[in-house]
Amino acid sequence: MLELRSITAGYDRRAPVMRGVDLTLAPGASVGLLGPSGCGKSTLARVAALLHKPDAGRVVIDGEPARGWR
Repeated sequence: MLELRSITAGYDRRAPVMRGVDLTLAPGASVGLLGPSGCGKSTLARVAALLHKPDAGRVVIDGEPARGWR
């Protein structure tokens, strides 16, 4: 299971792209992200893939907090 808890992320700490996002994905689940340009879809996907460290919040994989970002 992948859980994103209270994620705040962006590329400038003073103006995050998203604030307080929660998302839980069950094993084997597939989702799509839909929204207007600039709303944070790619940033959220990058956080979920551990490619972008969030400014706040936690990424939890199978009950264990993620510790490393690429």
